[in-house]
Amino acid sequence: MKKCTDDKIKQLLNRYIDGVYNYLEFASKSPLINNDKKSIHLGFRTITHIFHTNYIQTGDMDIVYLSMQKGYLYYLEFLEQLKENNINDDLNHTNAILFVHSKALVNYSEDNRCSDNIDETLISKMKIMSKLIEMLFWWDNSEIIQYEITRNILKVLTNMLIHSDDSFIVSYIEFSQRRVMNHIEYMEFLDYSVKLLKETMKTGLPKQIEWEKNNITKINDIETNSKEFTIRKWCKWVME
Repeated sequence: MKKCTDDKIKQLLNRYIDGVYNYLEFASKSPLINNDKKSIHLGFRTITHIFHTNYIQTGDMDIVYLSMQKGYLYYLEFLEQLKENNINDDLNHTNAILFVHSKALVNYSEDNRCSDNIDETLISKMKIMSKLIEMLFWWDNSEIIQYEITRNILKVLTNMLIHSDDSFIVSYIEFSQRRVMNHIEYMEFLDYSVKLLKETMKTGLPKQIEWEKNNITKINDIETNSKEFTIRKWCKWVME
């Protein structure tokens, strides 16, 4: 049963990641919004919500993927119209999200909902996966070029998380981002973290709760070590 769930989450996750990258590619090619990180991040969250909600409603990967595509196309078109008219505020972002929801969310009544297809374990895992992916894109860091983070990095790290007993990888990434990094440094961090995590998985990743308790003692050293350590040494120090 666990293998069946893991295989299904991989399929669903791959569709989700492909949809996200298609969205980022479309956004990067729009001269009106390609530098508007706030709007692009909101779009990411919007299509993620559509993906989760429509899967819960239908349990159908194809419908979910197509609705995600529809969502980001409507969202980008709406934003471009706002930009063309020099309208850009929080209210209009809210209007854009509501408009996309009205177009892309599947309207299933409780009676018609395909509950037989819903795997609660899969839904729970998918939420953790999308949380990790949002974290990996590091939207709060203005130096990061999200669409240059490779699909392979996301797929490898989320696949590791699928086979983990807890969310240690999420905590590891979150703690590591306490260091200020530019885009090139962050790309090095992600590449080396994948290698380090793969190596560590051979003997077993640290347990999340124990690792988080141990890392409390490191907080006072973050500023000094982030300046003195190379990226690789930083990764090893955080992992310990």
